Amino acid sequence: MARQPLCFVLMPFGQKPDGQGATIDFDTVYADLIKPAVVEAGLDPLRADEEIAGGIKSALNPKNWVG
Repeated sequence: MARQPLCFVLMPFGQKPDGQGATIDFDTVYADLIKPAVVEAGLDPLRADEEIAGGIKSALNPKNWVG
């Protein structure tokens, strides 16, 4: 099976304050909004905290890019 083109998502993760007293759960934003949109676009989403082998250097290596 052909591998989908990779979409490296650079964003915060975990819960962070928004500066107005509320908290944003960036893990939920990614899981519920960003990841499904990336998959729908025909890409394979990858966020740095999901990378198990190779770390961020693997995702940023031009040999792994499609285009």
